[in-house]
Amino acid sequence: MSSMGYRLTAVKGLKHLKAPKEDGTEQDLEDFFTGLTDKAIIMWADGDDVGYILEENTKPEIKELDPLTAAEEADARKVKTYDRLMDKYEDQKDAFRNNTIAMFQLIMSDVTRNCLKII
Repeated sequence: MSSMGYRLTAVKGLKHLKAPKEDGTEQDLEDFFTGLTDKAIIMWADGDDVGYILEENTKPEIKELDPLTAAEEADARKVKTYDRLMDKYEDQKDAFRNNTIAMFQLIMSDVTRNCLKII
């Protein structure tokens, strides 16, 4: 087991994914990604974004906030709230990048050599 920051890049009980010529099945593939998705969503900070990739096969939209209007900039509370939300946005983007790297590392470490030949 290795780690990527605070993310374990091994999943206990996850079987190696086998290629069809090794008697791997579509169900094995589905179970493999379901196990990864569940662990990422539950165990990783901001893992729901990586879980979204695994479930939907597309990158989630991480929407940046619209800039404050001049009137909003005059309200100290709105500026403070906006700054906090922007910090969260930046943290989510960073976590998404790190989680994506860790997930790729995890997937590549848990597939057989024959699967790697077809990827």
